[in-house]
Amino acid sequence: MVTDKYYQFCKSVIGFSHRIRNLPCQDACAIRKIKEQNLMVIAVADGHGSEPLSQFGSRFAVESACDNIACFVKELKGSSITKSFNSLTNSIYCRVESKVKNNELTYLTPVILDNNGYKKIIDENNIIKSSLKEYETANSFFQALNNLEKLIISNWYDKVITDFSSRKEKLVELNLKQSDYDNPSHLYGTTLLASAVTKEYWFAIQIGDGTCFALFDENKYSNELMQINRPIPDDERCYRNVTTSLCDSEPCLDFRQCFGTKPPKAIFLGSDGIENSFPSENREQELENLRNYYSSLIKKIINNKNSDLFEKELKELNESEEGSGDDSTIAGLIHYSWIKSYISKGDRTNKDKNKKRKRRYSNWLSKLKKKRNKNSKKYNLL
Repeated sequence: MVTDKYYQFCKSVIGFSHRIRNLPCQDACAIRKIKEQNLMVIAVADGHGSEPLSQFGSRFAVESACDNIACFVKELKGSSITKSFNSLTNSIYCRVESKVKNNELTYLTPVILDNNGYKKIIDENNIIKSSLKEYETANSFFQALNNLEKLIISNWYDKVITDFSSRKEKLVELNLKQSDYDNPSHLYGTTLLASAVTKEYWFAIQIGDGTCFALFDENKYSNELMQINRPIPDDERCYRNVTTSLCDSEPCLDFRQCFGTKPPKAIFLGSDGIENSFPSENREQELENLRNYYSSLIKKIINNKNSDLFEKELKELNESEEGSGDDSTIAGLIHYSWIKSYISKGDRTNKDKNKKRKRRYSNWLSKLKKKRNKNSKKYNLL
């Protein structure tokens, strides 16, 4: 069962800058394991620092995501969509946010990344016949994910309204405007990342900043670092302190999605507090730094599954000179036995390579000595 194979974890740590200003942690995370559905869910949310109630908004977001994903997976079981998964390859199927151009809403077509990381865009009006069924299946699942996201947004908004109504007498000190009372959702503004793994498929959804990284078993062990992919593309509108959010006017149009039929061996979801701890003017270098961080974290987890590890790691990262000082949150799933075997195999490979190098060097040195001795005798130098 999936629930027996994966090690599941999540942790939020208050940022150094928040602590010295006596501000609450505005990040939230959640995990859910449902053995009856063979389902694992993880979620991370980052409440907006400028909003007074965002620490509650982020908590409502991860709760809504976990609850609705559980219902989604249950309803999808045995459906026509999952039955048609045999038309899919082992690729990662992605779809980024819609774009508004000339006041007309246009949707980007699904983007397929194969196991080597190459992108292929499938255009509904220009499809290779052999890919038609693949496109239809992928598109059906994307539509199902759209419906899931709408349910998460609706559930989150209901929680926001209920919470706001219960606080009205305590809101005087916030000096709110009438517009805040009419639509309080922006006071709870937050991002959201969530991912689920089942026996048949996996998926991840995202609105706002933060990053998702995943490790697949097609990757090769190289230079003692695991090659980790980033299955969800960036949103160009999320830059520095600007981000899309669940509190936007039409948040369902801002989600990015990915899914596949071959679950990753590891998935990490991280808030931008982690991402901003590896700053670089070059986005690719920034992502490479994050890959290296998660690779090293995987190895630490294999040696120590204690939950204190994550709190220690995040605090050290947060309070380092390079740290962001922002709240930092991480959630993940790791196929423990596979990863452990993967690392051991890599270690053995590296040891074998070192032994071969030493053997070659020793043989070369021995031959060199013999040659010198032979030459010395030939010219009576001995």
